Amino acid sequence: MEEGIFFLSKEETKKKLTEGRLNVSVFGLGYVGLPLAVAWCKAGAKVIGVTKNKEHEELLKKGISPFPEDLELKKEYKECYEAEKIEITSDSSYAAKNSDLKIIAVPVPYDIATSTINYSALEDVANNLGKSLKNGDIVDLESSVPPGTTEKILLKILEEKSKLKLSRNFGLVYSPERIYVGRALKDLRENYPKIIGSSCKKSLEIMSVFYEQISKKGVILLNSFIAAELEKLFEGVYRDVNIALANELANICEKMNISYEEVRKAANSQPYCHLHQPGIGVGGFCLPNYSNYIIAKAKELNLEVPVIENGRKENEKLPFLMAKNLIMYLRSMLELENINILVLGLTFRGNTSDTRYSPAIDFVNTIVEKVKAVYVYDPFVKRPLENLDKKAKIVENLSELKEKAEVLCIATDHEEFKKLLSSNELIDLLKDPKIIVDFKVVINNETKAKLEAFGAKVFIRGEPVSFISGLNSNLTK
Repeated sequence: MEEGIFFLSKEETKKKLTEGRLNVSVFGLGYVGLPLAVAWCKAGAKVIGVTKNKEHEELLKKGISPFPEDLELKKEYKECYEAEKIEITSDSSYAAKNSDLKIIAVPVPYDIATSTINYSALEDVANNLGKSLKNGDIVDLESSVPPGTTEKILLKILEEKSKLKLSRNFGLVYSPERIYVGRALKDLRENYPKIIGSSCKKSLEIMSVFYEQISKKGVILLNSFIAAELEKLFEGVYRDVNIALANELANICEKMNISYEEVRKAANSQPYCHLHQPGIGVGGFCLPNYSNYIIAKAKELNLEVPVIENGRKENEKLPFLMAKNLIMYLRSMLELENINILVLGLTFRGNTSDTRYSPAIDFVNTIVEKVKAVYVYDPFVKRPLENLDKKAKIVENLSELKEKAEVLCIATDHEEFKKLLSSNELIDLLKDPKIIVDFKVVINNETKAKLEAFGAKVFIRGEPVSFISGLNSNLTK
């Protein structure tokens, strides 16, 4: 029987992967797990991918990626599947028993309504792994988690269920994903160093050798689980707070009749300044959860984190504020019960199908009660969503809306929208008074001039002469 990977030398570790003798299981095949599975396949491993999503399982068993917008992932997953280097299953126990390295990429969401963290998916995987953990196995947690999760939850369950001990019988690392949805494989392999943290030096040694075969930027080793957990969360908190700041600064520019984008570009020419772009809010699984994890941990430590808390509150309320400002403006010039609005985009950002925590959905749900009709078009969303108000009408073909809407709102920055706006296709759909509101700064100066030449009133987030932030404290329901 071949020795477990935890006990291998560096040279043996590298050979086991490159010679195709390493068996890897990946638990969770979502936006993070599937790219991880493909990256390990391409590096030489045989992979068992575990998903509880029945629809995704059916697609994956046909060699089809459930995330077609990521073209590189789509192509390489099909290659791995056709080469029979990846097996798809919903059986966690089977995957755990038949792998040397177990990678966990399941969600650990924060429930804003109840201020609680849901560990159920992680606990389920941990219990299955613990029952099947073998002497010499290594477990790699890649999910974004609250600080302390790896040691207090995952390690505790693994040792209790397996009766094995970390550093003596098996290895464990926390190695957070650092990917941008839509270019996941490129990020994994080319764009950023891989972070690996563990209190077990042997685990760090083995996993660094493995990931050096995948990550061209190398690895950064941290000497504890919690340091790596914090590193990942701090990346997101930085962005969350700075997006809130960008929106505040954009409000100032709008009030002062100054272009925020012009100011931002000039300010960012100085290397210590990294002003973000404003928008309609912050979405996706990552940033909202990361800030809430840190806020919750700070409360445990009896610490105040007003910058993080206020930034999170500002970002949470932004889509509702934008919606109410729009309604106030429209009410001042039209009868709301006669207004039809077309909203472009439902996903949390451009060029992805990911609608988790999307501010665009909050925006639509707020305006749909106030006007005659709200139509929504998103090339990546083809069916109704559970959290989208049923009164909102998803359309698959824009030609259906010929002269049905007076107002166009851009809530997501898909590349397709930029192309549509630079052509005459969208302006031809609108009827007077042809109001266009760009919350995502998709419209450039040339396109704006063209739209205005067709009689449209164009408002762009952070640009002069805008109502978008101009009514803040005077809103009514």
